[in-house]
Amino acid sequence: MQAQAGRNAYAVVLEQARNPRFYTDFGVPDTFDGRFEVLVAHLFIIMHVTGEQGEEARGFNQALFDAAFADMDQTLRNMGIGDMGVPKHMRRMMTGFNGRMHAYEEALDD
Repeated sequence: MQAQAGRNAYAVVLEQARNPRFYTDFGVPDTFDGRFEVLVAHLFIIMHVTGEQGEEARGFNQALFDAAFADMDQTLRNMGIGDMGVPKHMRRMMTGFNGRMHAYEEALDD
């Protein structure tokens, strides 16, 4: 059940992150990296709010994370990144994701 909820939430996040206004009106570069930044910001908002709601919410956050990174893996493959390159790119994205999540949390704590 949480896996489906995570996939459903990720579909909504992805739709919001693809809003053209981020790239036309707000100056976010319409690149893989720019889209990654917008996506992670949206994921953070959901994970931050739900993360304070107990164990079940943490399970949802994990399902959301899993759905996001499964999609990112597929996106890399669709972009033509080979099987040997995908793990390297995924590690870099996970590191970036974790760094941003911590930075956003710290910013809210200040």
